[in-house]
Amino acid sequence: YDQSNNLDSVNWVDPNFNDATWQSGPGLLAFENNAAIAGLVGTALLPPNTPPAGLTSGHAYYFRTTVLATNDFIPAALIGTFRTDDGAVVYVNGAEALRIRMPSGVIGSQSLATEFPPGENTDATTDEPYSLQIIELAPGTNCIAASVHQQNTNSSDVVWGMALDAVGYQRVRDTVV
Repeated sequence: YDQSNNLDSVNWVDPNFNDATWQSGPGLLAFENNAAIAGLVGTALLPPNTPPAGLTSGHAYYFRTTVLATNDFIPAALIGTFRTDDGAVVYVNGAEALRIRMPSGVIGSQSLATEFPPGENTDATTDEPYSLQIIELAPGTNCIAASVHQQNTNSSDVVWGMALDAVGYQRVRDTVV
């Protein structure tokens, strides 16, 4: 994850982007004081209302991970379960697959979410299932990337967690006799 840079001019969603210098850690990734969420945090993030040098309050946080797909699997659907405070844009292999509470148009580091997540005190206290646009997973390693955005520039918390389920079937190999 990258919580300390504006990546507006960087193609960070590209599967070949080198994220070797990025930090890593287990989910849930968050800066949150809500007791319903705080105990679930696996990696603590920086608070969005006290940004690092060069960034302004309410900046985006960026996340990447990989998913391995076998040659014999054809996904019929990708279902994500998310904890997002406040909004996010999710990419699969560099293509946009889902917007969660984000406006249409170009999304940048200072883009704001359109509303708060459902849940207690407008915090991400509940899992939210969404279907991602069908983007074919390539055999081998696939890249899932997301930018997380605040609903306002003085937000005091940020939460990101995602579980991805691929629903599909095995390829049927023709047998020639």
